[in-house]
Amino acid sequence: MGEEKVNQVDKKVNISIVHYRHRKCDPGGISHKAAIDGIVDAGILQDDSAKEVEEIMERQEKILPGTPENTVISIETV
Repeated sequence: MGEEKVNQVDKKVNISIVHYRHRKCDPGGISHKAAIDGIVDAGILQDDSAKEVEEIMERQEKILPGTPENTVISIETV
């Protein structure tokens, strides 16, 4: 994998996380901490503190069997 240039977001953001799953987990059963840390490690956000992130919204949607499970993370400036 090559090095890719990433543009850092320099404004406060809201982060939306949607988990598409065959079977929903208990509320709070999925941790988004590693994903947010990855966004910081990739240089997209400088930090994941309240100074940089206004809100993190997380939800799950049930999908049909045979459909690949995935997670979609959206970052919007405030």
